[in-house]
Amino acid sequence: MKYNKKFISIFICFFILLIFVGCGPNQEATGKSIDSHKNVEVSKTGKKEEPTKRAMLFFVGDIIYHPPLYRGLPLHKDPSSLETHYERLKPWIEKADFAIGNFEGSMNPNGKVRGYPLFQVPHDSVASLKANGFDAMTTANNHCMDGGESGLDFVIEKMDEVGMKHFGTFLKDDSHGLIEDINGIKVGFLSYTEHFNGMEGSIPMARRYKLRPMKKDRMLDDIHWMKKYCDYLIVLPHWGEEYTKQPMNHVVTLAHELLDGGADAIIGSHPHVVHGVEIREDGKVIAYSLGNSLANQRREYMKGNPRPEGGLGLYLHLIQKPGENPKMELVEKLPTFTERSMENGKYIYRVMACRDGFGEGKFVKSLTQREQNRAEELEEIVLRDTENIGTGR
Repeated sequence: MKYNKKFISIFICFFILLIFVGCGPNQEATGKSIDSHKNVEVSKTGKKEEPTKRAMLFFVGDIIYHPPLYRGLPLHKDPSSLETHYERLKPWIEKADFAIGNFEGSMNPNGKVRGYPLFQVPHDSVASLKANGFDAMTTANNHCMDGGESGLDFVIEKMDEVGMKHFGTFLKDDSHGLIEDINGIKVGFLSYTEHFNGMEGSIPMARRYKLRPMKKDRMLDDIHWMKKYCDYLIVLPHWGEEYTKQPMNHVVTLAHELLDGGADAIIGSHPHVVHGVEIREDGKVIAYSLGNSLANQRREYMKGNPRPEGGLGLYLHLIQKPGENPKMELVEKLPTFTERSMENGKYIYRVMACRDGFGEGKFVKSLTQREQNRAEELEEIVLRDTENIGTGR
């Protein structure tokens, strides 16, 4: 068979093109190709390699339902009536893959509510927090026993009812904490409290497994046990002394002992004011106190002290590279405050960021001039307080 020159030229060009396509530089240089159907890297041997994993966690401090926050609202009838509390912070909450707060209070199964010193909060509070984007609550704090054993149990039951994860108080004697798979990273959470307002005695010793008192040996044992089942472990202790300028010496000491014992991060609460955020050389994080998130502890009722008005929202960015343990990649600080405004003859409380955005964001302009001034002042106070690490005395 004879071929003309034009046909032979076309055939040679096509053959050369196939050679260049088959020897592309990417696969040869890296030794890997991308399986687009499963979005994982495949080595030259055909072995699939896991991609880098990332997870963003968001924490806020004390959530305290003082009666003025819900006075005049339709309790136990419309859970959405309490959603105004976090409607302004909701975008910041939902920005994270997993958001956690400290639920400070108990509940009366019959629906009775009351404030300080023994908080029994509205049943609707849990559903509203879930609707606002929170994924989990720590329940180990000095107010968890304010309604006795029945109140402690009922809080857990309401959280289970709406799908809110929880840890710190328990119904079963084989419970330890919470382990959550967040974007492929198994994150463990443990929580303890230094005090129970003297109410722990109302639970018989046979059922004290429901509580998590802050005892170092028990905490270290729990850390050791949990580390077998999670990649990254966070301890949330309720500790220290209220309204101090800095964390107490015993708090600082214990925080480092827990990290040395295997924990990866410490997120503290209870003082109702922000305390220091410390990042160790090994990348482990301590936030000694995130202060108040939702509360009515305004300066008018706190002898002029503005610090309980401010809180710290903390973003913890985790990264886990193939074959490695997760590490803290970035910590972001979000100063917050509880704004109060008069609407339809009653006060409405809303937690919000002091600015509309991180860093260069503008201060919220939809407020009264008085609340705008407080937002600017509280941002400065909160950020300054995150540098306070030392002794509170």
